[in-house]
Amino acid sequence: MSGFSSLPEEALKLVMKHVPLRHRLSSCCLVGTMMHAAAVADTDDLELSHLSQQRAASLLGWMSHHGHNLTKFELKYYYEQPLQQLPCPNLLELKLDGCDVQLGPAFGYPGVVQGCTNLTRLVLECSIIDAPVHGAVLDGSLSRLVHLQYLLVVPFARPTLASLGGIQQYTLDGLSYVTLPRLQQLTFLKVHSLNVGNVQQLGALTNLHSLDLMVADDFTIIGPTCVPGMTFPASLKTLFLLSRAEPEVLSLVPTGLQELQASCTVGGPAEGPGSFLYGMARLQHLTSVILLGHGTVWPPAGPAYSALTASSKLQLLHVTDSYFPTGIWSHVFSAARKLPHLTSLILRGLEKYGGSYVGNVRTPPLWDAADISSFVSCCPSLCDIKRLPLQPGLHVSELHKLTALTALDVQCNSASWWPVVESLRGLAAVTSLHSLTVTTDCAEMTGAHLLPLTSLTALSSLSCKFQSDSRRFFSTQVNTQPLYALRVSVSIVGAADVLECVNHE
Repeated sequence: MSGFSSLPEEALKLVMKHVPLRHRLSSCCLVGTMMHAAAVADTDDLELSHLSQQRAASLLGWMSHHGHNLTKFELKYYYEQPLQQLPCPNLLELKLDGCDVQLGPAFGYPGVVQGCTNLTRLVLECSIIDAPVHGAVLDGSLSRLVHLQYLLVVPFARPTLASLGGIQQYTLDGLSYVTLPRLQQLTFLKVHSLNVGNVQQLGALTNLHSLDLMVADDFTIIGPTCVPGMTFPASLKTLFLLSRAEPEVLSLVPTGLQELQASCTVGGPAEGPGSFLYGMARLQHLTSVILLGHGTVWPPAGPAYSALTASSKLQLLHVTDSYFPTGIWSHVFSAARKLPHLTSLILRGLEKYGGSYVGNVRTPPLWDAADISSFVSCCPSLCDIKRLPLQPGLHVSELHKLTALTALDVQCNSASWWPVVESLRGLAAVTSLHSLTVTTDCAEMTGAHLLPLTSLTALSSLSCKFQSDSRRFFSTQVNTQPLYALRVSVSIVGAADVLECVNHE
């Protein structure tokens, strides 16, 4: 390698041009400054990770002389010293992940983005050491970046170095009040977290397409009552609402919204013009709906639930841990409604709240037998269903009408084997399946009970999550035959172990 490093500088540059840009520093042994400069000559895109202090010092030294070529720079997991000004005036994209960063001028040194006024994309998932405790990002740090189109600031608490003023944890409390109005080119915004003033300014960002809204700790709930004058820009297409919210907040969202994720506690009226579901019914262009609604008090079953599928353009519906009442699915998936574009349905956690036992009393099932037929008629293009709760008597075989269905995950809420086997017999008609997962609390299942599934000739993955002792599951040679007849990889998750059986025929 010493002979290689002694090559003339022009020869080194020529050789290094054949090394992929992102790997020049990680895959080459850098010997001396000439080798170092040649390794990154004409490079405009660097991605570096887990740098030692010596390597980082060498890199920063090179950047002070040659950084004018860089337009994209990503640095991960560097804690040796706080990052300060990067001498890269032409930098367009910057990502700092797992680093100590001095964002604004402090401690007698310039901030890391000072001088990088051409930035269009900035991602800071790091510790910002110069932010005041529970204070905003400094005015002079981000407000100069008027060309920013993508801004993500997610700081994590980390003690600063003792040499910079002692051990103390810093957290951000939103952008400074003067910053957002200057960032008129923003199309994506995620800042952990925004303050009240920031939220009041969102409507002025007329180019904003995607907003990840997470408010500050002292800002308890978001909505028009708590934030007078709050508006969303008409350009908004994607909204992640990750804070406690008033139900009226959806009445402020532009009707052209295409993606909605709400992980929040919604209070207020259950029905009517001020309700959460009423606000959802306005959004006729949604293609993706994700509701993680633990803690939300939902109204009794009624036509208002048709708001969940009000958009005929819907492609994804994902509902997790929502305490829905019995009888809503006839409104969500009405036989008279068509969702021709819905391809993915995810219902997680619902089996915990319906069709289960509370003491010796069985609660009403969330999914009634009549729901399957209307569901199949409503969603003809479904190809992926996760955690569909099945109850005894459901017309499971109706699923064979979903000719595009290739992946299915079902939950059978039964402590005895016969309702589970009944469901498996129904599933045997769904011959388009490539992947099947069956989960049940039944402890009586054996390999023989899988026999109905041998008709699924297209199946390539079968996961059976039974609370069964695998020794009992494979207790006889007869019991193992159905598994090998399936010619797939089968996992049996028991109470104490996991056993995998693979047929190599």
